[in-house]
Amino acid sequence: MLSLQAGCQEKAKKELLVVEFKPAAPLKYKLISQRDITLELESSDPRVKDKNKPQKMSEKLEMDVVYRPLEVDPFGVTTVKGECKSAKVTRQSFTGKDSSPDAAEKLAGQTFTIKLSPTGKILDYTSLTNLVQQTGDKAFAENTTARTRIKNPDMLYDFIAMQWYLWDSVSTIEKPLNGVAPGQSWIANQLIPLPVPVKVARQTTYTLGEVTQSDQGKKAIINSAYAFTDANLENWPSPYSGRYAMRGMFGFLKGYKYKSIEGTGTQQFNIDSGVVENDRQHYVLKMTAEFMLPLGDSVPVITIDQNLTAELVQN
Repeated sequence: MLSLQAGCQEKAKKELLVVEFKPAAPLKYKLISQRDITLELESSDPRVKDKNKPQKMSEKLEMDVVYRPLEVDPFGVTTVKGECKSAKVTRQSFTGKDSSPDAAEKLAGQTFTIKLSPTGKILDYTSLTNLVQQTGDKAFAENTTARTRIKNPDMLYDFIAMQWYLWDSVSTIEKPLNGVAPGQSWIANQLIPLPVPVKVARQTTYTLGEVTQSDQGKKAIINSAYAFTDANLENWPSPYSGRYAMRGMFGFLKGYKYKSIEGTGTQQFNIDSGVVENDRQHYVLKMTAEFMLPLGDSVPVITIDQNLTAELVQN
């Protein structure tokens, strides 16, 4: 009898984490991606070291996105319409000047549809992919006399990362119907948004933390930690096509090598309503690069201090 009670108690600790949409109940999120970038030169030449002053830039994307359920099937496929109500980018370049308008701002007023499984896994990306690629065409400079197309800085990969990962904390649980116990971990492979248009993946390890009861329902804290991975990313679109050159400092660099990524995140998930209430991620990524034209043994070292947040502002 004692063994049976212990077994029941152990099972009771597991929580069923499932994304839920309710008909005629839109969800509005404030999505923010912000990063500070530092560029330094490493060299054995003391003259370079003496003159080496870190260069800094920053960029921030703020979006309001509303998700409206069109067809809800808790045991099948749910169709959701997303609408980007607003999109604003602020950027301070390495030269200290504001740069040209960002293509990501063109997402404001645009809509897309996605189909999700009961766990929140996106099953159909077609509409979202089309939107990203159409917007990517607007990232290129117009009326230029250069023979090569010039791409302006943009934060489209940030939109992709924030949209694609929003429900990953739940949708990547390997056996969701078995429930998850506090302390249990699972992994997801996700895109790292960067100021350069290259696909770099991270392996996110999610761990269920404490579960508490509140007036708004039972809430779970889901923690996350990050590491690089060579895994191929599925259904991640490229916003750009054809050959092009980057405008600004990153147009002079190539051969990026990723050295380290350190950071953690915390998400609050309402178990009773099946809704992500907030998500906060912070990490520091370090990488090196090469100059298009060699500059002695100088090696550009890039440090990116990144914050990603999602906040439910209406339910």
